Amino acid sequence: MYEALRATGPPQPDDVTPGRSSFRSPHIHYSIKTDEYNAITAAHYAAYRPSLHGPILKKLLGEHGQDGVGLDVGCGTGQSAVALSGHCRYVFGIDPSEAMLALAPEHSAVEFRRQTKAALADQIPGLRFDLVAFAGSLFYQNKAEIVICFPDLLSPKAKVVIYDFDVDFSPVFSLLGFTPPTSDYDHQCGFDAYLSIGLTLTKEWAGALTFTVSAVELAHLLCSVMPWREALSQGRTFGEFVGRLDGLYPEKVKLRAECFGKCYNYRSTPEAQTQTSPPPHQRSKSKASRCSSCIPPETGRSSPVGSPSWPPALPGW
Repeated sequence: MYEALRATGPPQPDDVTPGRSSFRSPHIHYSIKTDEYNAITAAHYAAYRPSLHGPILKKLLGEHGQDGVGLDVGCGTGQSAVALSGHCRYVFGIDPSEAMLALAPEHSAVEFRRQTKAALADQIPGLRFDLVAFAGSLFYQNKAEIVICFPDLLSPKAKVVIYDFDVDFSPVFSLLGFTPPTSDYDHQCGFDAYLSIGLTLTKEWAGALTFTVSAVELAHLLCSVMPWREALSQGRTFGEFVGRLDGLYPEKVKLRAECFGKCYNYRSTPEAQTQTSPPPHQRSKSKASRCSSCIPPETGRSSPVGSPSWPPALPGW
């Protein structure tokens, strides 16, 4: 099946899961692009994100303990990688955005590196991950290419965790008189179409979590989405926007997030083992193209810095 994936791509339809939640934020259509994760977006991410990663991971993994090596794919400014470190001895957090990584926090059990297009096995020979997590990032990846490189990425009994959350901002939008565009982003995508090649879906969870935010924290959340930020600015400074929200919500406001997660066990199959790469000195240069959108960090690119409590001086907001 690995050869079939290389030739034809993922099965169609991909990841159709019966019984999904009907919750969707009310929007007009737009398509999320990875270049939206620029320095301004990164500053808002680093300033505030809700503490939902840890509770979701506990729902999916339980009290897993700190064992093995983890990989957090699309770690952004690092909150998800830090949460994953509660379930691993050490975590590599990778992301294609230099701006996001530049604001990742320092952590003794997490190393942040920039995601590249090269195969992980060619950069760190022999390394296999025991736990790989996609926290709101699988949508941006080519799932077929990721599955193809599982034999080079995962230990024989690894776990793959996919999760995301969708905050219901509709009460806030209503007070602001704002109708945001709808996204084609899928919060519930997974690897269900690839269960025949070593993956077993062991747990699926969906539920709601609530959290409270101040006006400043709410402003950071809203401004972390570029199309919303551009529409809401309307000539205001960020401080003026915070003041407007403070007038609407003099006390902290409770928000609800619909959360989704899946946990897969990976077992190396005979077919997968035949796909495993030869020793490093025997690998050809063409091997790197085998998983062109797949997750490997760039060796030597580690950029943890302190996380600010407020966005730095940047153009716009």
